[in-house]
Amino acid sequence: GVPEVRWQPLVGPFVKVNFDASFLSHSRQSYSGIIVRNVESLVLEASIQMHSNVPNAFVAEVLAFFRVVCFDGRSRVHACYC
Repeated sequence: GVPEVRWQPLVGPFVKVNFDASFLSHSRQSYSGIIVRNVESLVLEASIQMHSNVPNAFVAEVLAFFRVVCFDGRSRVHACYC
């Protein structure tokens, strides 16, 4: 089986960002989600977004990562376009 991995709080003035994506090949759509937590495990940001005209699963993951790069560290996600 797959081992369970539990969230661990960070030490220091950091945030932890998790992201993931799903890809629907028949419709060429993907969905990306991010969650940002502080050292006290409080959620600072959580969001999902749909993407259209996505050619493959790799691009879907890149789009999800790109959303993480757009996070400015103050509990906001900037509008970013690629």
